[in-house]
Amino acid sequence: MSYYKRSQMAEYRLWSANSLGEKCAHIVRAKFPSSQKLKAILFASTQPRGGVAALAIILALLRNGGTHLTSTRRTASYVDAVAMPPIPTQREQRIVGTSLKMYFDLPSTLRYIDAVAQLSSAAKQANVDLFVIPDFVTLLPSAEKLKDTDIQLGAQDTYSEDKGAFTGEVSPVTLKQTGASIVEIGHAERRRLFGETDADVAKKAAAVARNGMVPLVCIGEKSKSNIASQAVGIAVRECKPQITAALSQLPDEADVILAYEPVWAIGASEPAGADHVVAVTQNLRALVAETGRKGRTRILYGGSAGPGTFQKLKDGVDGLFLGRFAHDVGNLEKVIEEMKET
Repeated sequence: MSYYKRSQMAEYRLWSANSLGEKCAHIVRAKFPSSQKLKAILFASTQPRGGVAALAIILALLRNGGTHLTSTRRTASYVDAVAMPPIPTQREQRIVGTSLKMYFDLPSTLRYIDAVAQLSSAAKQANVDLFVIPDFVTLLPSAEKLKDTDIQLGAQDTYSEDKGAFTGEVSPVTLKQTGASIVEIGHAERRRLFGETDADVAKKAAAVARNGMVPLVCIGEKSKSNIASQAVGIAVRECKPQITAALSQLPDEADVILAYEPVWAIGASEPAGADHVVAVTQNLRALVAETGRKGRTRILYGGSAGPGTFQKLKDGVDGLFLGRFAHDVGNLEKVIEEMKET
């Protein structure tokens, strides 16, 4: 069971048990002074499965204007967090898209682009921006197939310089000339396989914006905790420098898309838990809002997203960045329908 105290320190009892019937206990005492700051003490259960109750408390804090950042097991952790702004009543236009990575060859890529092109009217009617990111070789023929649609074409990476002796790299100038309007950068695979750093991603973001395209910056935590409350704090802590680095190199008025993909959820059979994603993305949205930047920032969720995912996450995200689920164009069509404004 757990106790949650706020304002007048009133107590509310919350009961939680995991699937094995184990009971867990959490205590939160929270004060909300006029400074709009939140100071909370969270005692997390020593049972890893006790995170369900802890997450209930975190969501209660969020509903009351707080941002929970971290917790510790068996010991108290004091957290100073800026009060979270309410979810805006006027949200950014929803957006969905997919990257084909290196799964398709040239003929199958072009067949896929033909199929996606047929979804343009459905996306327009749903008031959803739709994008597709093929490999570099098929950018030009893909652009030709999409020229009479509202579908945005993207590229999977770029180099940070416009031109020069950089063998094997692709210039953002060239990408713009192919018709690309979005460039994906900083994916976990690029970081893991090719050693890309936050600084590298920031330079690429600047190059994309400099050439009139929108950087789609992939962010996400490597670490995973079985304690739900702790997992939120870990995610925010690991994502913050990734976001800060990218935004520091972008013009204040530049649009940017943040694709939140927990590294541990990429390629998994199931996406990260909805409560986790909503809590994390709301924190990240507040982090961006604190910068006061004028450009539009949209947040997507990736990491094994598919049909049925968006409705669970819509309080935190503006759309989805789909992986292999979207290789079946029927799944992509279902997602567009689910994202229709209601």
